[in-house]
Amino acid sequence: MREMTTSDVTPGRLAAGALAGLLGGLAGAWAMNQVSPVLGKLGELAPQLAGSTPRDVERRGATEHARPELSHGEHGEPLPRVTAPAPGANGDAPGGRESESSTVKVARTVSRTIAGRDLRPGTEAAAGNAVHFAFGGALATAYGMLAEILPEITAGRGLLWGLVVWAVADEAALPLVGLSGPPGRYPLSTHALALTGHCVFGVTTEVVRRAVHAATGTLAA
Repeated sequence: MREMTTSDVTPGRLAAGALAGLLGGLAGAWAMNQVSPVLGKLGELAPQLAGSTPRDVERRGATEHARPELSHGEHGEPLPRVTAPAPGANGDAPGGRESESSTVKVARTVSRTIAGRDLRPGTEAAAGNAVHFAFGGALATAYGMLAEILPEITAGRGLLWGLVVWAVADEAALPLVGLSGPPGRYPLSTHALALTGHCVFGVTTEVVRRAVHAATGTLAA
């Protein structure tokens, strides 16, 4: 099959790329959910493997002690690194809303903005998971279109894409909007585990994107 070039890019091809990317992104978000429990366990073991004792961790203070590692929710959804305020800060007790995942925080904001009310108790995990899939699907839709114009973005069978999403979203955007602490607050193991999860997302997105194109005879990159 002849490899597509930028001169072959048409609105129809962009639409096909968007659909392939969307399906890939949903699959990538699902795959990320599947590895999140494993990554969460590794995150819990990281301080021990590095030679830290429970007392060493305690001495880092309440902010750094509040689950800085990548974790996972009851439904497998990834919980990005979070920080907890000192006791009583913002009126929340430790382990309260300030320690929620970024996806749940976004879901709360959307619910308050659109519905005019907070999330119903017990729906936080499902709402956070919905945000996780929506965000992954939206990003991958753009990726699928971009791949039609700039095939180089698919380098490493999606590894480059996963790296880009991790760097832009996890390392830059989340701290910028206050959904996580600054990157320097977390140990290297936290960053490495988050990067691993995003690489799984990127590779799965690309594998499915190519499969969709191959099935429809529209492989572009």
